Amino acid sequence: MLMPWHVNGTLDAAEAALLEAHLTECAECRADLEAESALRAMVAAMPHDATPAEPARLPRLRQPAPLAAPRRFFARRVPLGWMLAGQAAAAAVVAFVLVVPQSQPAVDPAYRLLGSDEQAAAGNVIVLFAPDSAEHELREALGQVGGRLTDGPTASGAYVIRVNAADRPAALERLRGMRQVVLAEPIDADGGP
Repeated sequence: MLMPWHVNGTLDAAEAALLEAHLTECAECRADLEAESALRAMVAAMPHDATPAEPARLPRLRQPAPLAAPRRFFARRVPLGWMLAGQAAAAAVVAFVLVVPQSQPAVDPAYRLLGSDEQAAAGNVIVLFAPDSAEHELREALGQVGGRLTDGPTASGAYVIRVNAADRPAALERLRGMRQVVLAEPIDADGGP
């Protein structure tokens, strides 16, 4: 790595001494030194002119026409009436944004976000459907009793639903009478039949 600088004589004394010590032991680096020295001799023998050749003459380029000075917008005089009208319009927009309540989109009351503070009503009936029941049969059974699915399926394949507390005894009776329902039982404290 230090060979070109050694050949040019630009290494400092400490680096040159280290390189000379290495060259006494390494034949490969001695061969590199000979190649670098030969290259330097060839470059030195090449003729070169002391004065550079006269540069080629290029045609003069036309200077572009000077651009018109830009008209400064804020430097113009604005009549006082327009200035006051602009400020009044800006104040009206700010007042409108601050005073007029922002309208909220209509949201279905049955819809809730998972992260909302409201907790969904807990289920009060557990239902186990027959394994061969189709999904539309489950929906139909829930519709007949006015039930809403709140959880499930559990590990055993049961679903937790919510029915109106006043209608729960009738809903349980109706669910137990359906062919696709294997089990229908209340699951809260005021159990019922």
